[in-house]
Amino acid sequence: MGCGASADVSSAVSLVPGVPRMDAEPTNEVYEEDFVNRRMSEDVTYGLKDPGALGGFLLAANIRPVRAEYLWHLAKEGRVLPRRQEAERATFVDKSGQQVTALVTQEEIVDWEEEDAFIISVSHAWEALEHPDPCAHQLRTINDYTSLHYAAHGVPIWLFYDYTSLFQYKRQNPEENRSFRRAMANMHILYSHECTDTIRVEKLTPQSLWQGHLDTELPIWHEPSGCLTSIPVRQLTANSTPYQQRGWCRAEVEWSSVRSRTAQNVRIDRVTLNPGEEQGASSKMPTPPDHFKEDLGGLTFTHRSDLDSVVRLQRKVYLEKVVMLEEAVFQNLEVQEFALLAEGLHHYERLRSLELVAFKCDVEAAELLGQALADSSSLKRLKLQRADSDSALILTKALAHALRRNSSIKEIDLQYNSLCDEGAQALAKALPVNQTMTHIVLANNLIGAGAQALAAGLKENRSITEIDFGCNQLGDAEVQALAEALKTNRTLKRLGLGCNHVTNAGVEALAEALQVNRKVTEIDLQYNDGVSPDGAEAVSDALQVHKALRLIARDRNLLRGNTEVTDTSAYVEEDSRPGRKPPRLEAVARALQENRAVTAIHRGFQRIGSASQALAEALEVNGSVTSINLQEGTIGDQGCKALAEALRINTSIAELNLARNDIGDAGAKELAEALKTNRSVKVLSLLRNDIGDAGAEALAEALTINSSITKVDLMFNSKIGEVGKKALAEVHQVNHSVHILLG
Repeated sequence: MGCGASADVSSAVSLVPGVPRMDAEPTNEVYEEDFVNRRMSEDVTYGLKDPGALGGFLLAANIRPVRAEYLWHLAKEGRVLPRRQEAERATFVDKSGQQVTALVTQEEIVDWEEEDAFIISVSHAWEALEHPDPCAHQLRTINDYTSLHYAAHGVPIWLFYDYTSLFQYKRQNPEENRSFRRAMANMHILYSHECTDTIRVEKLTPQSLWQGHLDTELPIWHEPSGCLTSIPVRQLTANSTPYQQRGWCRAEVEWSSVRSRTAQNVRIDRVTLNPGEEQGASSKMPTPPDHFKEDLGGLTFTHRSDLDSVVRLQRKVYLEKVVMLEEAVFQNLEVQEFALLAEGLHHYERLRSLELVAFKCDVEAAELLGQALADSSSLKRLKLQRADSDSALILTKALAHALRRNSSIKEIDLQYNSLCDEGAQALAKALPVNQTMTHIVLANNLIGAGAQALAAGLKENRSITEIDFGCNQLGDAEVQALAEALKTNRTLKRLGLGCNHVTNAGVEALAEALQVNRKVTEIDLQYNDGVSPDGAEAVSDALQVHKALRLIARDRNLLRGNTEVTDTSAYVEEDSRPGRKPPRLEAVARALQENRAVTAIHRGFQRIGSASQALAEALEVNGSVTSINLQEGTIGDQGCKALAEALRINTSIAELNLARNDIGDAGAKELAEALKTNRSVKVLSLLRNDIGDAGAEALAEALTINSSITKVDLMFNSKIGEVGKKALAEVHQVNHSVHILLG
């Protein structure tokens, strides 16, 4: 925009209601020390949740995001990122053939709504004083991520990259100085606002790449010449300080960590160490201010005076976001980050809903979090999912103790944790004491006899209205215990028993209880295939008395009389913000053929069908993906065959989840053939498919040859009979390293 920018910015800002004006005239020259001193003194406050406030800040500070497509264009031409001053004049031809500006226009920012574009801030090191990315290492890393992101979501990406989005040295006029000062005064907004995401490039340019570019020239502001001049990389003032040792980089990580979802702050240059193990894969929790100050002591700052400003701003952002947060989803927490959450949870004074997904913790941190949960008066909903089995059990025990004192938590969701009977028994101890909880979800936890302890607790509990035991190992004895509890319990409304091992004896016990209990309104018995006409008749008789009861079933013997059949399907959308649509698997598969940034594909609970063929073709050439979750993808035998063919070639996939995919013997045989030669797969889940004896025998044969795989889950494949079970049992005579789950 050049020298005429000031009027354009003022007019654009005036279009946004409520955006504060900052009319103080800047000095002609602004020094770096001034930015630090004035960072905390600017009297403008922007909300960290309102989309309008984010747009207002971009306009008021004249910050211009750069289009991700422009970065793709630069890479194709072998160029590096330009300064903001040069980027303002840059254009390129987009995929539609239109000539567009490299930078997002102010008019687009004025009209922006969340579904229009992702706004993503890039956290990175400046690898040279004159240019942050002289060898285009960061550019390629960012492009790997954004191209795959766009393929998945189909939504434009606007990037904040400081060198290209902010006016750089040497700023030539008052407007450039004013814009830079305003941006620096509230830089944390770009990294902590709920409507932005952060991607981190932590790895510096490899030395071999740097050496190969020593004679490559790039345009920079050359002070001796007083103009933009091309000079070779070897003449730049390199800075090899690691990312984690840079003060401002650490500040950006901290700002980015206070959002409500840890998934909004990701490292995109993960380094694969071993199959299934990644450096930097874990999420980051915000550090309590006192600890953050201690941690900063050994870090490197451009100016030592920055230290106090960073500490003050981190405290301000931490308390502003954490105290006001009402809903949070934290995932992939390692033990250290879990401990930070446990220590700081008391700061989350308004937190109503907390989700912890795929976490690890030790006893000390679990007990500390349990104490914080016990003292919480705001938390209403707690969801703990997909933790490793040891961590889940440790935290469940701590939670059980907390629930004896807590009087605010109404809903707990503990599904997919492999709690087994020990976890169920620990939780059961809280039921007679706690009279606040109303909903408990315990699905997919390998619970069997432990349900009897929970049934005993229900006899004394007077608050729980819903409890879900779906997809566990409950048999007739456990259901009979629950039925006995229903004879005295008068608060339970819904009981989930789908996908268990219930037969006539269990159903008849429920029917007897329903003769006297008229409070229960819904029982889920779908996918319990052991009910004969006699059991169905008992249920039918109970329904004649209990007209209000809604029975969910799929067994033909149960579909009689006053029953209602509900075809349920599960669907999980990882990002519920406006415009965040489910990934398009076919497009992702195409991108994976060239992209090497992604290491995991999690499309569980989303129907995939024929798209699995495209994914399989991509996996034949992709060597970066180590984990795939296609649970409930309905890929069938054909999709399984395609994936098996890919496994004959692919050497990176370590974990493959194909649970509930309608895979029969044909698909299992194809997988078995692939496993005879594949040595990368360590964990394979085929839970709840349609595999019978023939498929089981084929898998057993493969497992006698393959000693690399450590776990195969064949639970709830009801067609596997004695022949298949015998073949699988004999595997252990040859292969002592594999753990086969069967039942």
